[in-house]
Amino acid sequence: MRDGPPSDRIEVRATETRPSMARSRRRWRPISTLFRAIVIAAVAVFVGGFVVYAVSLTDLAPPADPNADGIVVLTGGSDRIKAGVMLLGDGRGQRLLITGVNPAVDNDEIFRLIGTEVDGPAPCCIDIDREAEDTIGNATETRDWVAEHGYGSLIVVTSDYHMARALTEFAMVMPDVDMIAFPVPNTRADVTEWWYDGAAFRLVSLEYLKLVSTWVRRIGSGV
Repeated sequence: MRDGPPSDRIEVRATETRPSMARSRRRWRPISTLFRAIVIAAVAVFVGGFVVYAVSLTDLAPPADPNADGIVVLTGGSDRIKAGVMLLGDGRGQRLLITGVNPAVDNDEIFRLIGTEVDGPAPCCIDIDREAEDTIGNATETRDWVAEHGYGSLIVVTSDYHMARALTEFAMVMPDVDMIAFPVPNTRADVTEWWYDGAAFRLVSLEYLKLVSTWVRRIGSGV
């Protein structure tokens, strides 16, 4: 003889599972809360880091009296090369390395730029690297050049928005070399106007993502 209708038995089983489900939810609640806190903290750090990086661009300026053993220019615009040649011509360094030059651009074209647009020194004191394809490559090639000449200090010439990542990459492969930043204003967009200029915001945002990736690599390398 049956104890009761099927609906009564289903209700009894459902009622019996509720305490166990409640216990399961209580057990996972601290983990869920911790996970949400970690996500919120990570987002806050990421956004805060972006703001600090972007605001720092408004204060970047070349030093008044830079002097070092060597000068390195990371290609990406003629203004960078002009600045590097100017520093070399003023005796701010012994030699100049231009790293990341497109293999299709020959030396004559570079020296024509130097000779016609900048009153620079003779090509004998300028070295050109065509192996580097990115900032990591710039750092590697510069490290080899620094070791070859026995330099202990460098003036680093690149665009203002790119300087933080360049210095981080350089520090990873040359931790014992003193770096002097010589930022050059970017000609594509005024990065000091990042908060209202769309082109500047996109440029700064993309560079910040690359910078974060570089920071992660540096932390992972233990340098």
